[in-house]
Amino acid sequence: MAERPPDHKPVYTIRIAAALSGVTSSTIREYEKQGLLKPFRSRQSNHRLFSYREILWVQKVWRLIHEEGLNVEGIRRLIAVEPCWKVLRCQPEARAACGSQSWNGTICWNAREERACCRDASVVCQECEVYLRGAESPLLSVKKPAGAGETVNR
Repeated sequence: MAERPPDHKPVYTIRIAAALSGVTSSTIREYEKQGLLKPFRSRQSNHRLFSYREILWVQKVWRLIHEEGLNVEGIRRLIAVEPCWKVLRCQPEARAACGSQSWNGTICWNAREERACCRDASVVCQECEVYLRGAESPLLSVKKPAGAGETVNR
C-alpha cells in the first residue's frame, strides 16, 4: 500500500479532496471563495491542489457551520483574532513596514496586498505558519461526536 504524502504537501485534486473529506466540490469551492482556505494552484493547469491538512480543515469548517451553528464570517473573525504579526512574532519595525496592523480583522492570506516580509522571504501562504495555524486555533475547536473521523456525504 502506498504511503500518504506529508500532511502539508498539496497533492490532492478537488475531486479527491471532496471524496476524502465527505464535503462536495462545490462546497469546497465556496469555502475558498469565502476566503477560508487558499489551496495551491498547479502552474501547468491552474487546478486546485489540496494538502491533507487542508482536507481536515474543510471537514472542520463544515462541522463548525452545520453542527456548531457558526457562519463563514464568524469563522473568519475567529481566525483573525490572532493577527499574523503576533503568530510570527514580528518586530515593531517589520509590522509597520508590512501594513498588517491596518487590515482590521482581515485574514492575512485574504489581504489585498502581500505582506512585505512574506514577499521578501518568498513565503507562500500555504506553507506559512499563520495559514497552517489558522485551522488549529483553539477558538475553532469542534466537539467530536461519537464515531469522529468517519467521512459522511455532505
